[in-house]
Amino acid sequence: MRIGLRRALWVRIHRYAGLSIALFLFVAGLTGSLLAFGSELDAWLNPRLFHSASKGPRLSFDRLVQRLEALDPALQVDYLTAEKTPGKAAFAFVSPKATSAGTPVSLGYDQVFIDPVSGEILGTRTRGACCLQPENLYYFVLHLHYRLFLPGMWGWWFMGGVAIVWLLDCFVGVYLTLPLKAPLWRKWQSAWRLKRGSGAYRLNFDLHRAGG
Repeated sequence: MRIGLRRALWVRIHRYAGLSIALFLFVAGLTGSLLAFGSELDAWLNPRLFHSASKGPRLSFDRLVQRLEALDPALQVDYLTAEKTPGKAAFAFVSPKATSAGTPVSLGYDQVFIDPVSGEILGTRTRGACCLQPENLYYFVLHLHYRLFLPGMWGWWFMGGVAIVWLLDCFVGVYLTLPLKAPLWRKWQSAWRLKRGSGAYRLNFDLHRAGG
């Protein structure tokens, strides 16, 4: 295959690979930008869950665990955290205990927020529940980022495939910037430059090539 025809083929591959993954990369980029401030946004949207008005000495971790498991004997605490900052609620990830028959009973939630001073339950929620309610938004965005909120492992596999296509397409993009003839370095320098006064199309192309 002649060099020109081979290059034209790689241009098409690069173009259609980029177009096919663009939407998914946009979703991943947008949700990832939100997740960089996810904890702060979650607390801002759900002050009743994350803030405590009680003042006084804080209960120990053991007491908080005992308090939670006493309030609902069907649950067990898997993880609990509590900041020392006044006014911050403690929260725990929980799961159902197995019954005498050996099968766990659904609790209807898997995260509990608790006042670290009084031990009062401030609220509960299920991580990964759909969709845009304030208490569900953070985990909805998280699962949208990682797996497009698709069921099971399908989303993980799909986004992993998108990432692999993107990785390979980056190498194709680098190949397409290489000059056809020597001297390599002197001619390749033009791929890193913006040609001024050449119109919007050429400027966009140069930004894509040099920036990419």
